[in-house]
Amino acid sequence: MDYAEIWRCAANCRFTDHARKEMEEEPFGRIHVEEVLQAIETGEIIEQYPDDTPYSSCLILGHTRSGRPLHLVCAPVSEEETIDRRHHLPTGPTPMGA
Repeated sequence: MDYAEIWRCAANCRFTDHARKEMEEEPFGRIHVEEVLQAIETGEIIEQYPDDTPYSSCLILGHTRSGRPLHLVCAPVSEEETIDRRHHLPTGPTPMGA
């Protein structure tokens, strides 16, 4: 999975119920859909999960325009759709360059 594939799918991103719940209950403040899209725009794949089910997925570290760091687990299903399953703020040090 490459980042271009994630980027192509981002405009049609869907969220699982679990992701929406985490977005609303984030301890550091609600995560808005716009922030998720910003994090995808600025992010990079930091881990891949090819054996995830029902779809292969990856962990993205990105930042919102306000500088808020977000971890996103995304599963590109097709060029038309990305399922964003979980969101949370990173709690440890971020990779260099992030």
